[in-house]
Amino acid sequence: MTPIRPLEEQDLPKLAGLHHRVFQTKVSPHDPIYAEYLRDVFLEPAGETGLHSLVYVDEGEIAGFLGVVRRRMTFDASPVSAAVSSQFVVEPGARSGFVALQLLRHFLDGPQDLSITDEASDVSRHLWTKLGGATSFLHSVHWMLPLRPARLAVSLLERRRFGGWARLLTPLAGAADAVASRLKPHARGDGLRSEHLDLTALPELASSFSPGLLRPEYDAADLRRILLWAERRQPGRLYKSLLRTEEGRPAGWYVFAREANGSAEVLQVGAAETHLSDVLDRLALEAACSGCLCLTGRLEPALVHEISRRLCVIHPRRQWMLVHSRRPELQGALERGDAFLSRLDGEWAIRFT
Repeated sequence: MTPIRPLEEQDLPKLAGLHHRVFQTKVSPHDPIYAEYLRDVFLEPAGETGLHSLVYVDEGEIAGFLGVVRRRMTFDASPVSAAVSSQFVVEPGARSGFVALQLLRHFLDGPQDLSITDEASDVSRHLWTKLGGATSFLHSVHWMLPLRPARLAVSLLERRRFGGWARLLTPLAGAADAVASRLKPHARGDGLRSEHLDLTALPELASSFSPGLLRPEYDAADLRRILLWAERRQPGRLYKSLLRTEEGRPAGWYVFAREANGSAEVLQVGAAETHLSDVLDRLALEAACSGCLCLTGRLEPALVHEISRRLCVIHPRRQWMLVHSRRPELQGALERGDAFLSRLDGEWAIRFT
């Protein structure tokens, strides 16, 4: 009998213990929220589709886990079944490499057309490549736009244990940023009207404005599932805005999260080509007004030109987007950037912390 099987309700307590030990989370594995997270994200949603999160059982104990979440997509308007893997964890020990390889092979041999992970470590990248996967290098690059440069520098000093210097420089940093903000050119996008983005509008927006042959196919249930845990994890810090022209036509939208470290993590941005620059300006303005020190996001194909025009810092995060498919056209679309796949569609929304 194979040691790999779908995740079951009875596995959740032991899985919480494994996850806590390996990832060293601050939450006790006995806290009910742990089982609730694993159930809501990896058990019930996957069980409805034929795609399953996987456990490796060794002598009655869970030695490994690979979470699987379904994503609906289309390629050239035809349906595509995609699966995002996340929270890949194995019990440390002599057989950990073997367990990890077997779990990943089982997942990649599944019924999905396309397999994706977008916050993978170097170790995971090595395993995926060994099993025929590929790296989407463009989607593995991140950018950062300073909004309050002086305070951002002070924040970086604090993180590097230069707290004394940071406290001395904080008043000066605030003054420097105030002066710098007056010297900046006036933000564009004043002709656009902002309103709260109702998630029921996102399927039509994504269908109308998403570039590329490969794109997500949303419905209301999918979106609630995608954002449910993210909003619980960061209450009051998820910003969703729809921008309209003066005539009332949709011009674009964005979703970002205000992180505890002061950064605004851009999860998704889409726009009509003629309004993309204005939408990015309004995104930066709202993030700054909400107190964020910088904008940071993933370098997606549609954003490359606009990001290159701004004073953005391009940097690697050592978080790789990895893809695998038995259909070369799907894997190729991601590798060459002919796809609209945002962080909202990947692992960010299904993290535990």
